[in-house]
Amino acid sequence: MVTISNMRMLGCILIVCSHFTLIYVGVIPGVIVHLIADFLTMPFFIKNKMWDMVVMLSFLVVIGVSKLVTNYGT
Repeated sequence: MVTISNMRMLGCILIVCSHFTLIYVGVIPGVIVHLIADFLTMPFFIKNKMWDMVVMLSFLVVIGVSKLVTNYGT
């Protein structure tokens, strides 16, 4: 459980960093950092059965992946 909690804390820090990256660096690097943050926090929410967070993060992952696909797929 300690590992999952540490992953969640790192993920939360990365979420803040991703917003900074989106604003000051670029959309694609910001989306990549945000996706990493989402994947780091997801196991904590699944383990603790916080399904509302799992659904919300799943939406954010789909949005992020679609942004990556539309920018790199063309």
